[in-house]
Amino acid sequence: MLFSLTYFSSATTEFSAADLKQLLATVRPRNAADDITGMLLYHDGSFAQALEGPAEQVRRTFDRICLDRRHRGIYVAFEDEITERAFPDWAMSFRDLGGAAAREAEGFSTFVQDVRAGRPVPGDTAPHHLLRAFSRPVL
Repeated sequence: MLFSLTYFSSATTEFSAADLKQLLATVRPRNAADDITGMLLYHDGSFAQALEGPAEQVRRTFDRICLDRRHRGIYVAFEDEITERAFPDWAMSFRDLGGAAAREAEGFSTFVQDVRAGRPVPGDTAPHHLLRAFSRPVL
C-alpha cells in the first residue's frame, strides 16, 4: 500500500541556500533507501512537504521530522492511501538559488517559480493543489 502525507511547518531559524543543499544531501539517501518520494518546498522560513511511499516508511519519516528541532508548528494538511505516486522523482525547490547553477543542482525543481509565473504545473492530486497554494505569491 502506498501512502501520502503532506504537511506544513515553520523553520526555527532561516535556512540559507547552503543549508538547503546540505538538507537535501542528508535526506536523499535515507529517502531512497526507504522508498520515499515527494516534494519539499521552502520559502521565507516555511516548509511544505509531500511524502509518499510505503505507509510505514512515510510515517517513520514524518515522525523523524516531528522530532527535528529545525521545525515548529507542524500541521498535517493531507494524508491518504494512494494508488500511484504523484511525485515519482524526489525534488526540492530552492528559494535562494538562481540562474544556471540552481537548475544544475541535483534535485532542483522549478515548481515554485513556475507557479509564481503562471506557468502550468501538472498534477491533479490533493498534494499538488496544496503545494501550488503554498507557492503562490502573497498579494
